[in-house]
Amino acid sequence: MENSNFSIQRIFWLIRNDIWQGYKLIGIFALAILGFFSIPYFSLDINPNPTRHELIYSLLLIGGGFIFTSVIFRELYTKPSGQFYLTLPASHLEKLTSKWLLSAILYPVGITIGYWFYTIIANGIYASFIGAAPSSFASFWQAESNRMLPV
Repeated sequence: MENSNFSIQRIFWLIRNDIWQGYKLIGIFALAILGFFSIPYFSLDINPNPTRHELIYSLLLIGGGFIFTSVIFRELYTKPSGQFYLTLPASHLEKLTSKWLLSAILYPVGITIGYWFYTIIANGIYASFIGAAPSSFASFWQAESNRMLPV
């Protein structure tokens, strides 16, 4: 689907450009979240129900999504960077589509994969100090899928 107004290749270039320009901010954001959510993750008791993951994952997904979506339009905050962004050789539809794909598709997938890796590492640390690992993030997904199946 290629015409003068819409090009998928330009959308991928815009996404790559946004990630390349914001990788430091993404790294700082990820480390801040890691530190912030380590406290409640390690302070909750060991139990078989996945309430820990319901709380932390939903806060990451929704709360972090609000912050990520507001930061994604940072090019338009100042006049010089806004002028540079608006003069990029892409249509407004392509610019909006690239931002939408970043915030609606790539962010939830990235948070899910990142949180899964985080729980693996955190469970290992928790088990080395306490002796028993808390419920894993995989058990949270299994419990959710079992709850949604018709009886």
